[in-house]
Amino acid sequence: IKESIDQTCVYFEKLAKNKNLSFHLEYFSNTGLLNQRVVNDETRIRQILTNLLSHAVKITIKGSIKVLVRLLQDKTDSIHMRVEVIDTGIGIDNSNLNQIFTLFHQVESSSKRRFGGTGLGLTLAKRYAEKLSGSISVESNIHSGSTFVLSLDLPVIEDPEHGTLHSSA
Repeated sequence: IKESIDQTCVYFEKLAKNKNLSFHLEYFSNTGLLNQRVVNDETRIRQILTNLLSHAVKITIKGSIKVLVRLLQDKTDSIHMRVEVIDTGIGIDNSNLNQIFTLFHQVESSSKRRFGGTGLGLTLAKRYAEKLSGSISVESNIHSGSTFVLSLDLPVIEDPEHGTLHSSA
């Protein structure tokens, strides 16, 4: 999963730097969890991250975009992954937070002209997360940015030869 996240972030880091934005990716995990083999839909996770990062780069005019990946093992058979995409963009008014994941929703009518987009990306990200039995939430302050949080529980792949959890590089 780390390789997929890294590859996705490399692309968006270039886009951010083209807009003179700083971009930061950081992992937090217990020892060995980054290399733990898990059952996941890498394509869907990449699509979710792509939609969240696309939104962040699009609406951030100055400042930064951060991606914080936290891996926690609170059960022996799964790893909880929490990915935060934090931007210093325009922010979302509280009255629009409930609608941000609605199909074709634009926060303001002028935002389509100003920032582009169709209002599909965040909706698809949320639907994909839910198909993976996960969730996406958002916290935001108008004019100071947003934090989108993807939460997923990923089952650990067991090593059949040794009957233990398998860790791969």
